[in-house]
Amino acid sequence: MNDFSISDIRKLVDDFSSLKIQGIVNFIHVMEEYDIKRSDFVQNNKNASYDFNIFRLFSMKETLHSLFLGNLLNPNAAHGQGNIFLNSFLKQIGVENAELGRWIVTVERRRVDILLRRKNPYSVIIIENKSNDAGDQPNQLYRYWYREIFAVSNANAEKVSPSSRAIVYLTSGDEKALSNNSIMKPEGWPDYLPDKVPIEPITLRFNREIISWLSNLLGELSGNHRMTELITQYIEYWETR
Repeated sequence: MNDFSISDIRKLVDDFSSLKIQGIVNFIHVMEEYDIKRSDFVQNNKNASYDFNIFRLFSMKETLHSLFLGNLLNPNAAHGQGNIFLNSFLKQIGVENAELGRWIVTVERRRVDILLRRKNPYSVIIIENKSNDAGDQPNQLYRYWYREIFAVSNANAEKVSPSSRAIVYLTSGDEKALSNNSIMKPEGWPDYLPDKVPIEPITLRFNREIISWLSNLLGELSGNHRMTELITQYIEYWETR
């Protein structure tokens, strides 16, 4: 083991003291930088309320997301934008002639989160909202398909085309997936019915496809500050959730 002289020990103490002082100086510098940035943020937020988002003020349960989206999709809603939201959404999921006919939009009716229906050309779109990643109920989508599509389509068979019917499954992101049980026929139902829903559900994620859909519409809303700000805040809600 090497022997340390008194001068060696003094040098080590001096070096340690120097490092300690430099560390304190660096810490003070970081805190000063933070104070400057924090001050700038406070001022900018005062001028433009960047940190304010109406959707973060409430407990955004699935019903509220359904009401918001259903309102956007409803061409007769108070937003005054007609079918801008509806047509672009329908085209995104592959519905033919989306702009034709009169669409009826209902929310939280007969347990279906959002239902889009059109008589001519005949169309039915079921939207199941799992924005908060709730579990799927047993045979849930099968029951909806039977009641809202199969039972009604039989009476309109001559009007039905494959692209006129769709089931959309909304999730918050990649973490949530449709369970196989939801699309399977309930036990004891008639043999003439298919064992599973014959329509492949379309999965759309809020943090991807829904954000993309709404972002693409901001240009068409550029002259409407109120709607632009609302949609922007909803996009930011999902980007930061």
